[in-house]
Amino acid sequence: MPLLALPLALIGLVALPALAAIYVLRTRYRRRAVSSLMLWNAAALATGGGRKANRLQTPWVLLLELLALLLLVLAATMPRWLATGQRAQVMVVLDNSWSMRATDADGRSARDRGADALADELSGLGRYAAGFVLAGPKPQRLGDSARDAADVAAVLDRWTAEAPTADLNAALALARETGGEGARVVVVTDQAREVPTTGDQAEAELRWRAVGVAGDNAAVVRAVRRPGGAEHDAVMVEVARSGGAAGPARTVGVQIEAQQREALPPGTNPIDGFNDDAAWAIVARQRVALEPGQTKRVWLEGSDNTAGRVLRVSVTMPGDVLAADDRAWLAAADVRPVSVAVQVQDAALSAAVQAALQATGRTTPVAASDAELRVVDDTVKPAAADAPPVARRATDGRWVMRFLRPADDVASQAFLGPFLLDDAHPLTADAALAGVVWSALADPAAIGPWMRGADAVPASAGDVPLIGWFGGEATEIRVNVDAQRSTILNNVAFPVLMSNAVRARAAARPGVTPVNLPLGGVVALQADATRAETGDADAGVTTPPAAKVQRVAGLGATDDAPPAPPIALSDGAAVWAPPRAGVYQVTLPGAKPQTVVVHGQSAAESDLSAALTADSGDLHADLLSRPEYRGLGWLLGLTALGLLGLEAWLLRAGAGVSAARSEAAA
Repeated sequence: MPLLALPLALIGLVALPALAAIYVLRTRYRRRAVSSLMLWNAAALATGGGRKANRLQTPWVLLLELLALLLLVLAATMPRWLATGQRAQVMVVLDNSWSMRATDADGRSARDRGADALADELSGLGRYAAGFVLAGPKPQRLGDSARDAADVAAVLDRWTAEAPTADLNAALALARETGGEGARVVVVTDQAREVPTTGDQAEAELRWRAVGVAGDNAAVVRAVRRPGGAEHDAVMVEVARSGGAAGPARTVGVQIEAQQREALPPGTNPIDGFNDDAAWAIVARQRVALEPGQTKRVWLEGSDNTAGRVLRVSVTMPGDVLAADDRAWLAAADVRPVSVAVQVQDAALSAAVQAALQATGRTTPVAASDAELRVVDDTVKPAAADAPPVARRATDGRWVMRFLRPADDVASQAFLGPFLLDDAHPLTADAALAGVVWSALADPAAIGPWMRGADAVPASAGDVPLIGWFGGEATEIRVNVDAQRSTILNNVAFPVLMSNAVRARAAARPGVTPVNLPLGGVVALQADATRAETGDADAGVTTPPAAKVQRVAGLGATDDAPPAPPIALSDGAAVWAPPRAGVYQVTLPGAKPQTVVVHGQSAAESDLSAALTADSGDLHADLLSRPEYRGLGWLLGLTALGLLGLEAWLLRAGAGVSAARSEAAA
């Protein structure tokens, strides 16, 4: 029922019977005898009212006027309807870090307690429309707007609580930007914060619900697998204990396990292979004593059969309240040595190259026909000014590192710096030439044809190129150096350059690199060149080549995730940024599945000493309980004006008809 803001305006209803009286009461004429009616025409016109009741002559006009007058009186009372569609706009920020998985004495996680706290906050708002923001390393929207408890529960099912960190300030800014002016914000986390409600720093309509509980926790905060070609592995594990009150040291068990199979049998679900404890065999174990707040490093040696297998590192401690950080995986990197052939005529340069290659520990000497990387030297003489660029000589896909040394009758120039190095290039990364005397060909006629058309110049001295990179399937590295007059061979920078060349060659093999990386890193995907050109044929249809990715292990129940969309390969290569921490299985065209581990360990996130239960801030829910109304006076007024307009049109039309009849009668 509508409510009247000014009910006294109903007094105006007395005008309704007055208007009806004007139409009902008429003047009754007296009969008079006159000699002519010429002067009585005006007196014969009927007046608008009188003292005698008479038959109503125009009922439809009276009806329209009565209805219009009634609407105007009702509009003057300012009628209002209770607004039933008003909803409070709420934005919910959910801490998605894995510390929300910590359990209390009843075995309930902070995430479960946070869901209950959120339900309590929303129930106090009455009708609401809630949006959600996940607070992780980068905030992101979660789902559509929720309008009831069922919608909220559906959204919370996607709250995984598995991020290594949570930037609550960035998530709060996104929530306020998304919700707009007047939106209320609820933050659910395990870290308390005092929300000021008065003063210059007041945060209006912000509710902070901390649902954490401090507890004793042991965690794997770092795990490193020694790369190289060793027959067995060495694993370094950093174990930390936090969250508990000051007390005696406790014993923490640390162990590494290896997959019992290098590859799963055909048709086996890869998720089963990683989450089934029976598929892992204990390789090494150790026990360490940790005091609250202490971190220790543990070295564990693998056995001969761990090479090429995925390792699983885990810690155990009685009373541990957070299981999400008790386990980490380490994938097996490709430790095959790079086959190298050295074909250098200069004795000093040949000795320096072979010593640097041996120091890498990742090369093996082979014949030139079988080498993945050939190291050669060429004597360079001046060429004609219009000499064409020297073409790459490698056509079989093998890499060549070519040292360009001047001929005996060609002078070189010594450079003391400053040298321009591209730190982002894989060949010159971590290289430093401070204090190096680098003698090189500076004559454009001599070095120009060799360096012209390079894809990159990672090192130069002014405008003189020192290293040229010619990428592609048959990559060639050209080094402009006079080994007899340079000190580069006796400097630490030379082994670094050679090691970088070996690493770059190994990374260019078909496969996935790196296989162990932190969250936020990128993975290079390189398919076999011949397979990448043809793609996958299915029933005679050639499809573009793509890499298949599936997450097979993580922190909890969300591990069984559907396969991600295929990653398209361009010229057989692509770059992929894993979105979540965990274990992935990557399958390149024509290759066996390869395991990639994305680490998300965080010592700060595993520290539960600051977790507690508290709340602060105010949503001003009492303001939402006030009834809101919508006025109807404007609608009634417009309707009354419409009726009066209709009356005017009908009267005008009736007058026209009467005039036409009079003319016809005349």
